[in-house]
Amino acid sequence: ELSRREGQLERTSSVTTSLMGSAVRLSRATAPVEVGEVVVRTLAKLTGCSRGVVTVEDPPGHVRVLVSAGYDDESLERLTRHLNEPGTGIHEMALTRTPEFVSGREQLRAGFPQLADVPAARLSGRVAAIPLMAGEAVPGVAFVADDEPREWTAQDRSVVAALVAQAGPALARAREHAKVRDTAEVLQRALLPSSLPE
Repeated sequence: ELSRREGQLERTSSVTTSLMGSAVRLSRATAPVEVGEVVVRTLAKLTGCSRGVVTVEDPPGHVRVLVSAGYDDESLERLTRHLNEPGTGIHEMALTRTPEFVSGREQLRAGFPQLADVPAARLSGRVAAIPLMAGEAVPGVAFVADDEPREWTAQDRSVVAALVAQAGPALARAREHAKVRDTAEVLQRALLPSSLPE
């Protein structure tokens, strides 16, 4: 009993340390890609998932992969294509406001008919789509996946919720910072003379 409790305490301590570390990195991130990298790495570590992406809607109606980890080129290309095909399920997940957790290849095939042509060995065993909320806005969505068809535990879901509570506002702030920076660069270029005086 004591060993079991010590193990639980160690896991809780590790999760807390990871979440605190991600909070520090997210508070320092000024670029959307930096936020995405923190989210993907932290979700992978805390959930044990081997793959992840953070997507943004840019422009409206078009989903773009901001950051990815663990995907080969072919899988990432297929994922990107499906992210922008209405009716595929994953497109709708990328625009969702509600976390979705899918466990098992059968549930995955049932929810995503376009995966019928994908060999079972290439299908994920579990997938989660988690909106990165900032107030009422959804500046991005994180997806994580793994080959093992394990259930999403209550601990998995609570850890994911804790991370995305930090990540949503950080991504919104970083995207706003990028817009301001881009606008400032355009204005600076417009104010500079087209040629240097002699």
